[in-house]
Amino acid sequence: METMKTKRVTIVFWVITLAFLLVGTVGVYAAVTPPAPTLSAPSNDSLFTIESITLKWSAVPHDNGYYWVSWARAGDLDTWLAPPTARIHGTETTLSREYVRDYMVYNGNADTFYWQVQAEVDASYYWPESWSPLSESWSFNILKWPAAWIDGGYWEAHTVDSTDSLKGIDGEAYSKLLQYGSPETGWWETVGNGEVPVTVSPNAHLSWTDRSTDEQPKSVAFADFYRVQIAAASSFNGTVIEATSEALFYDTPELAPGAYYWRMRSETRAGLVTDWNAPRKFIIAAAPQRETTISCSVSPSTTPVGSPVTISGSITPLHPGSLLSIWVMDGGSWRDLASTNCRSDGVYSLTWTPWEAGTYQIKVSWDGDVTHDGSTSEAAQLVVNTPTTISCSVSPSEVTVGGSITVSGTIDPPVSGATVTLTCTKPDATKFTRTVTSGSTGSYSDAYKPDVVGSWSVSASWAGDATNGGASSSTSSINVKKSGCLIATATYGSELSPQVQFLREFRDITVSSTFAGSNFMTIFNTFYYSFSPGVASTLYDNGVLREAMKVILYPLIGILGASSLIFPIFSFGPELGVVLVGLAACSLLAIVYIVPLVLLFGSIRRFEISPKTIRPMFIVWVSDVAVLVLAEALQSSLLMMVASGAFVVVTMCLATLVTARTVMGHFSRFRTVEG
Repeated sequence: METMKTKRVTIVFWVITLAFLLVGTVGVYAAVTPPAPTLSAPSNDSLFTIESITLKWSAVPHDNGYYWVSWARAGDLDTWLAPPTARIHGTETTLSREYVRDYMVYNGNADTFYWQVQAEVDASYYWPESWSPLSESWSFNILKWPAAWIDGGYWEAHTVDSTDSLKGIDGEAYSKLLQYGSPETGWWETVGNGEVPVTVSPNAHLSWTDRSTDEQPKSVAFADFYRVQIAAASSFNGTVIEATSEALFYDTPELAPGAYYWRMRSETRAGLVTDWNAPRKFIIAAAPQRETTISCSVSPSTTPVGSPVTISGSITPLHPGSLLSIWVMDGGSWRDLASTNCRSDGVYSLTWTPWEAGTYQIKVSWDGDVTHDGSTSEAAQLVVNTPTTISCSVSPSEVTVGGSITVSGTIDPPVSGATVTLTCTKPDATKFTRTVTSGSTGSYSDAYKPDVVGSWSVSASWAGDATNGGASSSTSSINVKKSGCLIATATYGSELSPQVQFLREFRDITVSSTFAGSNFMTIFNTFYYSFSPGVASTLYDNGVLREAMKVILYPLIGILGASSLIFPIFSFGPELGVVLVGLAACSLLAIVYIVPLVLLFGSIRRFEISPKTIRPMFIVWVSDVAVLVLAEALQSSLLMMVASGAFVVVTMCLATLVTARTVMGHFSRFRTVEG
């Protein structure tokens, strides 16, 4: 009789356990109503010039092949518009350059746009739905080219295409202009429509604005700077000046009298470049100036022995073809180094290689011509030092996230006390630097723990000093691997198996996405990876053990699946959600894996669990929950690691004691009734 009742209790226990597993499995694989399309390209908040733009998204399961695309301007998100082809067969569509320019950008004076997609779905599959939900809205931005702005405060006069006449100029200024031509001679010929500004100054003030505004000059959205070209011909062959400006204007250096053409475009530091705007014309009508200046610079200003430097500059006003003399002082007296001519753009450049260390002074002079006096530049300094090299190596070259690497190397010839800069590049191409000081032998060493999975790289450099040249090393690579589920991977044979994927997602999405969970994973990984490599190696070599491990892991996967259903319910408070997930998972794991062993041991040794044993454990559990709350409030990683690890252990112990005592109590009553 006692045996029959014991079997009944055992059957009830396993039925309850299987019910938990069934609920978890059904929860994991429950069907959902039609998903929204997922936008894939271009990436959210991308930046384009005015060009054709291809929009891409992922297909919705059981669609009928058609998708509807709409877009809205950032300033009017209540109005969503359809492109020329709104109903798309497939998962991509292209907005033409003309449509982007004429209808989207300049029709509404907008720079930022949002777009979304909705799918037509198979109503027989998603009954009664025939439309998917709208996708999330992604944005893209348009970098426009600027438009010329004639700032009347800087120009003495201007001509107009329609009348080809001069306006706003007094008699004296008009007389100066006529020295260089007149409207009747065609000297005022314009390019495009609009005004041609004229100045009697040797410098021109060129300004521009956003093409979409008729107000005062306004910056082009998303432009980091503007590139300006000035040429003597509208074809821009033989450009006279090319310069960049972060402002909405550019003041030219002194220019010789004549007609010039200019154009500009918007650029970003990331390399995005718009088209040039339509060329505009301006006229310099200043009388020739006899005084000139000449500039001189040396690049780089500090260099190792045997490395070439560039001596360059220009004459103001520009004098293409002029013969220049370059002088060098290296021992207290000047000596003739070389001669060179200005190029057609008025700039000169000469490459020179110094072969002795020291400090040099360099200057440039020219003799002038029939209308301009000669001049001599200020001296530019060049420091030539002893070349050095620097090495850089990483050990180990492959590490898991959170593992430590050591970057080391040597400056040769040895330099003690040098500041070495280590430039580290993360997998997403972002860079950061660390500094370390070299020792007496010129060697350096630095330890670091990579925190992102992927391919890293690091290089070393130092700036040099008064007697030694700086140097940069080659790049060393580090492969940072994600911490894997070693035992599960060995059991199921692949990291791509559904079970391993689920465990990884449970770890990364449910647990590690929170402060409490990520700190628990830190202490758990320390424990887990202390023994899992050896267990995984044994499983790989033994098929019987792998099959046995599958049986052992099956309840674990079901319990984690059931527990993970709690997390979305507490999306308003993920920290609370992950604690409740841990509470449920630890309790169920204790019931399934530990309680049967305790009951078996108890039946053999004939012991009972007293409430006096449970009460202290409950007090410890409540205290640990209080510490968890304190760690969360203080955002203390160390306190959270200790509290979360203790929470898991104490919860499993408490669940084991309570469940085992309950079951033992039932067994005792059965025995009493039977007796």
